[in-house]
Amino acid sequence: MQGLHSGSLPGSGREQFLARRRFGDGAKLGYSSASAAPAQAGAATTNLGAAMSNLVAFVILALAALLEAGGDAVVRGGIHASSLAQRVAMVVLGGLILTAYGVVVNTPSWDFGRLLGVYVTLFFLAAQAINATVFKVPPSAPILAGGALIVAGGLLMTFWRTA
Repeated sequence: MQGLHSGSLPGSGREQFLARRRFGDGAKLGYSSASAAPAQAGAATTNLGAAMSNLVAFVILALAALLEAGGDAVVRGGIHASSLAQRVAMVVLGGLILTAYGVVVNTPSWDFGRLLGVYVTLFFLAAQAINATVFKVPPSAPILAGGALIVAGGLLMTFWRTA
């Protein structure tokens, strides 16, 4: 098959290798061997493939944010538990949940720096939801104002594309 495997993208061999790792076969993304631009016939496939890739990345990042914030909440609960057995059990459980977070966020071969804005935003939202539901601490006005800036920053990092 032609596409990313035939060197159709501009840039170094390393960039092409990373693109293949992140996106798979270029033909599925609509790249032709003659051009780095999507082929006209494959443009719909390109958009659908990109949308699916974005959705999968979003779901993985949301799961990672829930695992990280949830694991931290379990450790926090364990630190403040009344008995030694509860403390140990909850800290160990929290550690296992945080390990699961590490596996989930690091298993995909993606450019995590590019997705960091989305992740920070999702982590903030997950942490606030857990804080409000588990610890019964609603967000204060400064948290809401700062959170609005975090969400705005995540949107900027995600959707602002440079030439």
